[in-house]
Amino acid sequence: MKFRNLLAMLALVTGVGAAQATYTVNIVQNGANVVMTGSGSIDTTGMTLSVTNSSCANGLITPSALCIGTAPAGLIGTGIASSVTGLTSGAGTSADAATGSPVYAVGNTLYLPAGYVSLSPISSSSTFNGKTLATLGLTAGTTKTITLTSGDTIVVTTGTVAPATVPTLSEYAMAVLAAAMAMLGLVAMRRKMS
Repeated sequence: MKFRNLLAMLALVTGVGAAQATYTVNIVQNGANVVMTGSGSIDTTGMTLSVTNSSCANGLITPSALCIGTAPAGLIGTGIASSVTGLTSGAGTSADAATGSPVYAVGNTLYLPAGYVSLSPISSSSTFNGKTLATLGLTAGTTKTITLTSGDTIVVTTGTVAPATVPTLSEYAMAVLAAAMAMLGLVAMRRKMS
């Protein structure tokens, strides 16, 4: 009986896989402006690294490119399995203001800040003053998922109001939570057997 309990506990603890990194971009109408915010982490496994300067100044939305954040010095080329085409129908618009670390996807290339460490948190924001989702060629209620070589995703959601952020646990917190749950289950089983 004890051996079976031990196996059950090990299965629970080892069954918790590593969390997949995701970078989320939310594009929302905020009063008279459109605000594009991005946050998350990106696993650069399987990407070809090359230092490159990109053409994204302070945020940009075009039919084939998405740039968020301040002017980047690019790093990390080829690695997107799905291109960014279809995000907009317009010719492209540059943001009026931007903050944070740049994330720039165009065609099959992803640009990140020089020195970006795989899976580290990254966030940025770009503001398009006096613009609407429609004038930027965006449709509210749409979501586009870009898959990276590592299996990670960049999820671009366009809406009318800023979505609430959903708290997530890191892979280490998930492992600790799984171990704690397994220990509580073991204690409960021992009490039941007594």
